[in-house]
Amino acid sequence: MPRTIARVFFYLLIGGSAISRSAWANCSGEQQHSANAAFRIEQEWPLRPSQDIVNRYLQTLGERLLPRSGPWLKWFTPIDWPASGWRFFTVRDSSVNAFSIGDGRTYITEGSFHFVNNEAELAAILAHEMGHQLAGHFCLRPGLSGKKHRQIGTLVQIIDIDREIEADAIALDILQAAGFPPDVLLNIIDRLPVKGDEQQHQARLNKLSKRLEPGINDNFSSSAEFFRIKRLLSE
Repeated sequence: MPRTIARVFFYLLIGGSAISRSAWANCSGEQQHSANAAFRIEQEWPLRPSQDIVNRYLQTLGERLLPRSGPWLKWFTPIDWPASGWRFFTVRDSSVNAFSIGDGRTYITEGSFHFVNNEAELAAILAHEMGHQLAGHFCLRPGLSGKKHRQIGTLVQIIDIDREIEADAIALDILQAAGFPPDVLLNIIDRLPVKGDEQQHQARLNKLSKRLEPGINDNFSSSAEFFRIKRLLSE
């Protein structure tokens, strides 16, 4: 049976939150940091094989989200694009969890597939993690000693509400450009169990609500492959 990882969405990062090209001067270590973290994850956590049906579906969904257009994209290319490309992995775990470790690597638990109501919500989880990448949150920067953090196995989780809000804003653009209703991100975050500061959680919801346009959640339906994966994971 897969062991339980903390039942909370989190992201693993080394870096700051400001979206500015000058702040990306120390990003040269991101690729090696990510590779080291990926090695520890492979040793510690139960992952689905890279070519199994769930991972292939997740990779296809993630590639559908890759930012290709929009005026906001000029701020994010090419300096913070993952050097090794975008990769998405499934953790054999029943908790609801997703996280990124830089250089385009994103992990999501099987429990998250059960948690989402539709394919757009699953896309929103991936888009949020991609937002951390595009915002430069995995650059090596000083000044993290005063930040709240938590040990997850041999990895460290840095918790920063400003970076979460920043990733949310980018995720909305990613979802809309890919044809998914952006407001599903608000639905997901609203349903998550609050772990920590409820006031900060509400501030995040408020920021999202202000950015959303009314009446954009129409005419969306999940793919047959999404339901196939949901059934497979329920067996």
